[in-house]
Amino acid sequence: STPLYSSAASDVYKRQQVSSGAQQVNNGAASLAAGTNKLVTGVGDLQAGSKKLAAGTKQTYDGSTALKKGVATLNAGVSTLYEKVQSLPASVELLSNGITKVDNALTQSIAYDQQVLAGLEQLLGNYEEGSAEYTSISNMIAAVNGSIQYQQGAQSGLGDVSTGVGTMATEGKQLVDGVTQIYNGLNDKKKGLVAGVDNLNTGLKTVNEGASALKTGIGTLAKSSKDLNNGAATLSAGTKNLSAGVSLSLIH
Repeated sequence: STPLYSSAASDVYKRQQVSSGAQQVNNGAASLAAGTNKLVTGVGDLQAGSKKLAAGTKQTYDGSTALKKGVATLNAGVSTLYEKVQSLPASVELLSNGITKVDNALTQSIAYDQQVLAGLEQLLGNYEEGSAEYTSISNMIAAVNGSIQYQQGAQSGLGDVSTGVGTMATEGKQLVDGVTQIYNGLNDKKKGLVAGVDNLNTGLKTVNEGASALKTGIGTLAKSSKDLNNGAATLSAGTKNLSAGVSLSLIH
């Protein structure tokens, strides 16, 4: 038979081995629990980041939509301006023609008044100074002279207006050319800009879909981490029961 002291030593050794193994399992369960706690914290951070991502993509989408509307409004305004300035050269030409006609009419009127003035001055020589006829003709001469001076003044002012219209025509042409360039350039750029905004919106839609999938994955991960925590707790309790059971079996 086995000596008593040898059996006792064997029991002590077995208890030490079981105790050591149980301690290792407990340490592993504790590490597992700590890891799952970090995982839960990471899941929470991931959820917060997902919410910020969703909010950011919505703001970007709203901004791109507003940009698209702004481009459409700008294009409408430039188109209206383009239509308006197209009639500017014709209006300036019409005004210039009108000034020319008025100037010609004034020239003819002044020439007529000068003829009348020459006739009155010749007629005045037929009457004695101080006579009623002389006074009447003198008044007529003064009136015709006044009319000539008024028309000459008007003609001079009309010349200034004509110069201004010429300047307007030059600047108007520059304006038309500039607006035309803006109109053509905007139409070219608008296509690319609208296409870019559409592509951006498509990308944002994809991001939103990805964020939705991420949210679902986060939910699944959170459930898994909870199950892992429960498993770690069950494992820890099981190792304690195992250690206790082995100890009892060695005693008996």
